Amino acid sequence: MGPAVGLWARRFYVGLPAYLQALTAARLAEPVTFPWAAQIEARLGSAGPTTVGDCLLQLALHSAHHRGQVLIALREAGGQPPLVDFIAWVWMRRPAPDWGALGADWIRGA
Repeated sequence: MGPAVGLWARRFYVGLPAYLQALTAARLAEPVTFPWAAQIEARLGSAGPTTVGDCLLQLALHSAHHRGQVLIALREAGGQPPLVDFIAWVWMRRPAPDWGALGADWIRGA
């Protein structure tokens, strides 16, 4: 992971709890319009309404899909992928991320 992506991820996860805590049912139900909606409609024939809640669920599900792709690639390359199951993280008592493994600048959020 390059420094720019790592820094983005760190900032995202630092701000995520406050964002989630501020979410309301009304906010989750708000519609979202994507700039690429015309492309989706051309491919699917139509595109139904999308909400903020739909987008948050998509974020989690699509991220899980890509984690699976990475794990397969690691195994095919002869590696032993780490345990990435959510329930395993819960069983481990929800440890905080180890940002220190990414270097001193990342710890400071620089």
